[in-house]
This record gives sequence, structure tokens and C-alpha cells, in this order.
Amino acid sequence: ESAARARAHWGARLAELPPPPALPFERDPATLDAPVFTRRRTSLPADDWQAVKRDAARHGLTPSTVLLALYAEVLAAWSGTDALTVTLTLFNRRDVHPHIHRVLGDFTSLSLAGHRREGASWLAAAVALQRRQAEDLDHADVPVDWLLREFGRRTGTVDAAAPVVFTSAVGVADATLAGPGAGLPAKVWGISQSPQVCLDNQVTEESGNLVVTWDAVEELFPEGVLDAMFGAYERLLRYAAAGDWEAPLPDLLPASQHERRAAAAREAALEPVAPRPLHEGFFSHATATPDRTALVTTGGAEVTYAALADQALRTAAALGGAGVRPGDLVAVTLPKGPEQIAAVLGVLAAGAAYVPLSLEQPAARLERVRATAAFRVVVGDWPEPAACRLLPFEDTQRHEPLPAPRETSPGALAYVIFTSGSTGEPKGVETTHAAAWNTIADINARHGVTRDDRVFALSALDFDLSVYDVFGLLAAGGSLLLPTEDQRREPARWPGLVDRYGVTVWNTVPALLDLLLDADEHRAPERGGIAGLRTALVSGDWIGLDLPARLRARTVRPCVFVAMGGATE
Repeated sequence: ESAARARAHWGARLAELPPPPALPFERDPATLDAPVFTRRRTSLPADDWQAVKRDAARHGLTPSTVLLALYAEVLAAWSGTDALTVTLTLFNRRDVHPHIHRVLGDFTSLSLAGHRREGASWLAAAVALQRRQAEDLDHADVPVDWLLREFGRRTGTVDAAAPVVFTSAVGVADATLAGPGAGLPAKVWGISQSPQVCLDNQVTEESGNLVVTWDAVEELFPEGVLDAMFGAYERLLRYAAAGDWEAPLPDLLPASQHERRAAAAREAALEPVAPRPLHEGFFSHATATPDRTALVTTGGAEVTYAALADQALRTAAALGGAGVRPGDLVAVTLPKGPEQIAAVLGVLAAGAAYVPLSLEQPAARLERVRATAAFRVVVGDWPEPAACRLLPFEDTQRHEPLPAPRETSPGALAYVIFTSGSTGEPKGVETTHAAAWNTIADINARHGVTRDDRVFALSALDFDLSVYDVFGLLAAGGSLLLPTEDQRREPARWPGLVDRYGVTVWNTVPALLDLLLDADEHRAPERGGIAGLRTALVSGDWIGLDLPARLRARTVRPCVFVAMGGATE
């Protein structure tokens, strides 16, 4: 019963624990065959240590909690986070025999301590840390291997679930330590090393002094990092001994680290995106490089920028002839293919906004959408032809093309995508050119999307991820691979299409990337058809923690994995 309660407690606790520290490793710990540990040692004089213990008691804290909280502050500074989890070594000599205290052996076990600063003072965080630890110690009857395995699974750090350790022997009587009269020789040297541990902070008391030793795998860290971290911990010990715990903590990072972080921030920062219409980049490329390929079908057909622009401008002319004016909404119900892309570009070239809809939706829902959006023209088909004017795509191509797209303000509406909404009723999300372009331009700049890139345009037009497929690649001068509607639903064929047509950019919800990886792994044990992918943009849903590693294992060059959040948001 005790074990069941402990598992239930830790099941809830694990759901809220932050990941382990993200320290700046110079190399992957998994690449080390035989890690070599080195030791750093410092001490706090007895008078200073007594002052720390008195102040700890005044704040209702144990000395070990104070040392752990300050350790977490150092780890947080070098991890760039305010929330992390440290592995604790516990001394758990259970009273199972009258003479158990005479036994020499290993009575240690492990636990996990989550530290969350999150804007609070370090002292408030320490109080919260101790409260959680007291609750956890009351439920310590769980297998350590289960605890660490579950923590690793939930945080995506299965290979080294918690490589940073805190070991406190503070409060253990000096009689247990080697010293005069103990019958053991004096300690002249020491080191500890444990599998899957990269840093262990050990605190003990010797002759009234606090002794701190750090055992670490030196070769994992860039030169100077461990020295700087250890020096920062020493400064925090002196801070604690000074007694003013309400005062701000001293700056822990060295000046060189501040400079590096500032330089990295400057390098990562982008200039503000100048607002522009979504289709402007495409038509510019159609003028500058008319013969470049814009669209490729899985049947092998190619459409150049010039041909696609001509189709779009003919569509725009047809829409104008049907009474469509700038700012109007026009539904597009064509199936996936070059005509669908030309129709969307044509709607925007006419100064209107497109409403993408699938005819696979129930007719009643489509009619509710039509009534809500109040569009009068549809490029494609419609269940109730009398309800609105239909423009078959082939009919639009009989018109003379407009000489150029109509001038459109970046603040104008670009498209309206209908979702089910919280009530189940269709709800239109209106997006302007400037808003959508801001996201597209940022993605292209951050990930170096160019004319040499090609995206597998898998998302349906009435799903918001299709916006980047169309306008992101065409704005960069790149191209789209357009599967048929049947191929969109056949994941087993995707790796072959990605390979055959040279797809470099993947942009879908995580579930579709998972299906791609499943298909590719089944197709070939080693690298298969997706080896040429260089960027994967995933958004719109929960992301499986195994996806980045699985993807990188299947690609020739390191494939950038980008978690994008929600496209519309």
C-alpha cells in the first residue's frame, strides 16, 4: 500500500518536474567511452558555516536545502533557464535491525528535486523547494530505476535522465568520517564517478567547516566553464555567510559569457519585417525569373513562374468580370493541384481574399460557411449551384489576363479559414496580408529558405499550414511538390515522392511527420527516401519527443527541427 501511494504521488510530481539542466556541453555525453572525472574543492570556515546554519534556521530551512538552492541558481545561470531538476543522493539507512548502524555499506538512494525560480526570490524558491522535498521524502518508497526512467521519458532525456547530482552529508556525525581516532587512515585524495552523471556537487562537514567538492567529467565542457561555475558557487557561499539573504544574488556569469550571449542575441535578432502583400514576392519572381519551376506534380508535370502568373492573372480578370471587387471574399473549392494554387493567387491578384473550402465537408456545413462569409463567387464547384456564382477554373482561363495584380494594401484581408470553433459552428479566422507575411518572412530568413528549396505541399488548402507552403516557397523563388488528393492519404508513398522530386522542406502537423518517419523506417532500415530534407517545420499539435532524433537519423545533413506553435496564432 505504501509503494502504491508513493507511485501515485510521483506520477503527479513527475508531470510537473522541469527538465534537467541544459549545461553547455562541448560534446555529446553518449560519445564518451570511458568518462574521466576531475575534482574541485573548497571550504567555508566554521564561523561562516555556523552563520549560514543560523540564518537557515531563522528562515525555516535546512542547511542542505540552502546549499541545494544555491547550486540550482548556478546551474540555472549556465542553462539559461529558471526551472530545472537535480538528482539528489539520499542516505536511507532503514531501521531494520538493532545493529544496522554498525553495518558498513551503501545505504544511498536517489530522488529528484525540481527548482523553479520563475520570478520569485531565491529564498522564496528555496522555501518552496524544501516543502516539495518534504512531501517527496514521505513517498520515497519507489524503485529508483522506475523513477529515473519515467523522468527521462517525460522530459525526452532518456539516455541521461538526470546527469547533475547533489549529495549532502551535512548533519552526518563526524564519527562516520575518517579522522583521528576513527581507526581509519587519514584521507589524502578522493574522487567519485557514476555512470550517466556529468557533475556531482558533494557537501560535507569536517571539523566544523563546510567542505564542498565537485566531481565532473571535464571533457564534456568547454574550457573554463566548470571553473567559472565553481567560482560562482563559491561566491554564493560567501553571500550566504554574509547574512543578508533578502539582498539580490551576485551576478554569477563572467563578463565574457554576458558578451557571448549578447552577441548571440544580436546575431539571432532579425530586422522588423516590412509589411507586404502575400503574393507580391511570387509576381516579382515571375517577372525576374519567368522560366523557373514554381509547381511540380507527382505526375511529372511542371509549371513555371511565368505560366502560373499568367493563369493567376486570367483568374483575376475573370473574377473582376463576375463582379468581384477589392476586399470581397471568394471561395476556392478546387482539389489540390496547380489549378488550386493559380486560383488562390488569382483571387489575391484581384484584390480579394480567398476562403479555402473542401467539398468533402457536409453540404449543410458548407452552406453555413457560405451564409457566414457571404461570398457570392466560387472558383470551383458547390453543392447548391444556385446559392452562388460558380467559376470553373477552365472558364477563367478564357479571359485575357490582367496586365498586373491590383494594388493591395498589406493591411487588407488575405484569407479566411473556417474552423469548427468551440461550439461546433463554423468560425472564420480572418488574417491580413501583413500578419501572414510577418510569419512567412521570419521563417524564410531564420532558416535560409531560397530558390533551391522545395516543399511537399501536403496540408489541405483549408488548413492554415498550407499558407506557408504556397506563399513561403513562392516568395523565396522556390517550388512546391503537389501530391494528388489520394497521395495525401497514403503515407507509405511519401518517402518515395520526397526522394524522387528533391523535397528539402517539410511543413506539417507532428502526426504527419511521424507517419513519414514510420513509412521511411519501414521502407529502408538505414536512410531511405527522406535523406535530403534539411528543414522540418512542425506545428499545430503536441510534438512527440522522439521525432527530432528519428528525423536526424534519417537525413544526410543535420535536419533543422523547428517547433512552431500554432500557425494562425
